[in-house]
This record gives sequence, C-alpha cells and structure tokens, in this order.
Amino acid sequence: MPDLFRSLHDAIARAAQDAILVVDQQERIVMINPAAQRMFRCTAAEALGTGLSRFIPVRHRAAHSDHVRAFDASGASELPSVKRRPVVGLRSDGELFPLEAEVSRLEVAGAAAEVHHFIAVLRDISEIDGLHAEVEMLQQRLLEIIELAPVAIWITEEERITYANRCCELLFCVDGKQSLVGRCIYDFLHEDSREPVRQAIRTALDSNTLRPLLRERIRQRDGEVRTIDIALAPLAFGSRSALQMVLTDVTDDARAARDLLGAHVHLRRLATRAVVLREKERLRVAHALHEELGQQLVAIQMELGALSRTLPPDCAQRLSAAGVIAAQAVSSMRRIASELHPMILEQLGLHAALEALVEDSQQVLGIGIGLTTDLADDPVASHTDIGIYRMVQEALPPVAHHARTWKVQVDLRTEAGEIRLAVRAAGDGDIAAGQPALQAHDLHGVQELAEMFGGRMTVDVDPDGGVGVSVTLPADSAHPPVDAGGALP
Repeated sequence: MPDLFRSLHDAIARAAQDAILVVDQQERIVMINPAAQRMFRCTAAEALGTGLSRFIPVRHRAAHSDHVRAFDASGASELPSVKRRPVVGLRSDGELFPLEAEVSRLEVAGAAAEVHHFIAVLRDISEIDGLHAEVEMLQQRLLEIIELAPVAIWITEEERITYANRCCELLFCVDGKQSLVGRCIYDFLHEDSREPVRQAIRTALDSNTLRPLLRERIRQRDGEVRTIDIALAPLAFGSRSALQMVLTDVTDDARAARDLLGAHVHLRRLATRAVVLREKERLRVAHALHEELGQQLVAIQMELGALSRTLPPDCAQRLSAAGVIAAQAVSSMRRIASELHPMILEQLGLHAALEALVEDSQQVLGIGIGLTTDLADDPVASHTDIGIYRMVQEALPPVAHHARTWKVQVDLRTEAGEIRLAVRAAGDGDIAAGQPALQAHDLHGVQELAEMFGGRMTVDVDPDGGVGVSVTLPADSAHPPVDAGGALP
C-alpha cells in the first residue's frame, strides 16, 4: 500500500498543475502534491497524517463533514454537490481564500479488504475573482465613457437594442433612452437604409472585423429624416454576438457638402459661360477686322496700284511702296483676327482649325508637329471646339520648350464616352543637365480650361526625357453653349 501511494504521489506531482489532496475515510491527509503545498503554504511533512479540517475554516467544517459522510454512504464515484463548487479554503498562515473543489472516490485494495479514499482536486480562484471584479469595473467605466460620448452609441444583439447612451435619446427625439432598449433597430432606420444596414451587420458578424462607414438615413419620431454615418464594431460576450454601433448625425455636413458642390458646379458653369462669351466677342471683333477693315485695306491697296500706273515714275515708286505697306497691314490684320478667334473654326470645323494651328506653330516654334484625330468619325459637341482649340494652343509652347527632340505629337480622339487630348514630345533617352522639368504651373491655362469644361489635366514626364500633357473631357459636355442672347438655356 505505501508503495502504491508513493508511486501515485510521484506521478501526480510531476504532471499536475492543480492542487491535489488524497484523504482516507477518517479525512486524514495521506498525499499532498507540490501544487497543494504551495496553495496552503505548508510542507508535506506538516500536512501528511493531519486532518483535512486544518485547511477548512471553522465555520465550514461541520457542513463539509456532512457532505463527505453523505458522499461515502451514497457509493457514488463523484460528489455532485461539491464538484466544481466554490468553497472557502484556509492557508496555514490563517488567510482565507476562495477555491473550486472536485472530489472523487478512490478504491484501493488492501491486504484485508478494500479501502476507501477520496481525491480532491483544488483550484485557487482568488485571482480569477479579482480579475472578474476588475473586468466589471472596466465595463462600468466603459459604459460611463460611452454615456458621455458626444455621438449616439447603442449596443445591439440580434438586431435589438440592449443599451443606448444619452445622445441616442437626442438623436431619435425619444422620451428617455430606456425607451429604445428592446426595440428593433430597423424601427428607427429609413426604409431605404434597412437592407444596406442589415447586410453590413451580417458581414461584420461573419468576419468579426470593423466595417467601413455607412452613410444612411434615419427617421425621427416626428418624421424628420436625418443623414447619419454608422460605424459597426463586433463585440463578443462569451457565446453571444453583439454589435456596437456609433451613429453620427451628418445631416448639416452633408447638406453643406451638397451646397458646396452645387456652388462649385455653378461657378464652373459661369466660368465656362465667360469663356464662351469672350470667344463670341472675339469672333465679333475678328469678323469686323476681316470683313470691314480688311476690305478697306484691300481697296486702298488696289487704288494705290491703279494710281501708280497713271502717275510719273517717281510718284509711282512711292505709291508702290505704300501698296506694299498696305499688303503688310492686310496680313497683320488677318493674323490678329485669327489670334482673336480662328475663323477657320467657324468655317471648316475643329479638325481643319487644328491643322492650321499646327502649321502656324511649326513656323513660330521651329519644331516639327504631328496631328492625329478621329473626329471625322465621332464629331465633338460644337461648344467644346473652341475649348479644345485653346488647350492645344496653350499646350504647344511649353511642351515644345521642354522637348528634347525636334518632334511634338498632338493626338485627339474619343474613347469610352470621353474626349482625350494629348500633346506630347518623345524623349531621346538623354536628359539635358539643368533642363527644368515640365510642371503643372507651366500649363495653368490648359488646366483652367479643362476644369471649366468638366475635365481633368495631367502632366506626363518619362524617365527617358519625354514630356507631355493629357486632358480628358466628357464627350457629352455637361456645359451647354451660350445662346445668341448670352444666356444659358
């Protein structure tokens, strides 16, 4: 028998982390493992052979003895009333502490008859109780923080509100936040927002992760609809799944954003209108120069030519020189009229106007310029023609200035419902030292025009030295032309 207990003691002492005591029918301790020695703060020599009552407070000893006697008489293998039940233990230094006890019967065959023993597996739960108290305190503090939060916060389980803070009462205009508890969250959401929120909740619970903000609407008790941002965060309470929902009223911000966007669109339309009106005025002046002043200068040139044939040679020579000056004036007038507004744009369209612009720019800039378009198959809305023409006109000088080859390419085409313009100079792989890179501020005029017509501009610079500008415009321009009276339809 002693050998059996010694072997059992050694095996348990090596493997067990819980405190284990073995007592006989007289409740004398016959085995105590190291974990139990540490728990009760005594040595094996001090405990072995003594009564189990030394580890039980005086006021609990009688009840404990009754339990053990009943257990022994029952013949059961375990003591149900004691198994995993919290009891109070007594350390050798007099300290009381809570513990859990699991008691089982041990039958040992002796020389004369079978001997009954009891095994008690004990767990010190004093630290656990302290942790529970600390968790409860933290939960209470968390609820206090949530209560003082400047935004509405509620906690839901199975789509029903289990907690709501003070701001929820203000947001939903209810009489007391407790009137929200137990209600279904969809009772407070706008009809159009119920399904998106339901899907977001399902996704958040399935993935157990934070979800992006939802912008949805609620309906207050008086029927007013408000816009809110909803943040979802899953919460775990054991086997229960809950959600914390933070509701931020952004009605005023959303309204201000819409008003700001509307003002921006209106200002852009006004800017576009100003561009179109300016071009109409330039067109009128160009027509006046070409039709009136141009004709008058041509008539003067013809009269001077006729007079030079009837007057003496010395007078004829002077009249001929005056005729040359008149011809130069006609040329200058046509150039000025073209710069004010390209007459060819009105007469032959954008394609022909760009070809003429490219030809003139080659002579002025001293660089080769190519042009490719597909406008013959997909014509551009007429009121954007002048905008595209001016963008090309504004882009050619800075791109040509930063080009490291003698060739610039202008590409204009329609694709996927957009007009795409590119003015680009390919690089030769040799970046000149000290040569400044093409910057957006070099193309400020192009950028302004692109934004006026609802588009966007980007600057492209390649590692091999290629530079260029790309503009994307909506093919069905959102900015209608100005009518003859100068008003937007």
